[in-house]
Amino acid sequence: EDTVPIVDFTNQLIKLDSNGNFVWKQNTGVSTNNQGCMLQHSGGYLYYQSGNLSVSKIDTAGVVGTNLTASYYSSPTASSGLLFKGSSVFPNGDLLFAAYSLGSVAYGIDTLFHIGNPFLTAPFLFLRCDTNMNLIWAKYASNGRSPDNNFIPVAIDNNDNVYAAV
Repeated sequence: EDTVPIVDFTNQLIKLDSNGNFVWKQNTGVSTNNQGCMLQHSGGYLYYQSGNLSVSKIDTAGVVGTNLTASYYSSPTASSGLLFKGSSVFPNGDLLFAAYSLGSVAYGIDTLFHIGNPFLTAPFLFLRCDTNMNLIWAKYASNGRSPDNNFIPVAIDNNDNVYAAV
């Protein structure tokens, strides 16, 4: 089939084979309003935003595995979650995800607070997790300008230093 039917107003993860034939689709469960979404391939798995506060792991056969979900999110704006817009892989296989937010977010007991005006600026969230989606660390960089219009390019060097162009 040349046209793949998808569900309106949600992001889809689509697999095509090497000849361009449709293989499967996975509804990601999130709508980012044409603001882009994150996708990372590593170790035979794909990592993608799977909800307002989640990143999930799926194998190349389309079987969804584990996820990493924030335990708390609050914003004084109309924002209902995070937008994951960047990712990379550490030399040991750990994963880095970058998102922007308009509020406070928590992973377990670590709560990250926005410093600044949430109607004008937003923090960039950086998460490091292992391949089983276990959180290693979470950090905020506050006061980004108009991050909702941008992807978050990230890179990691051989010494595990993280670089981001925000």
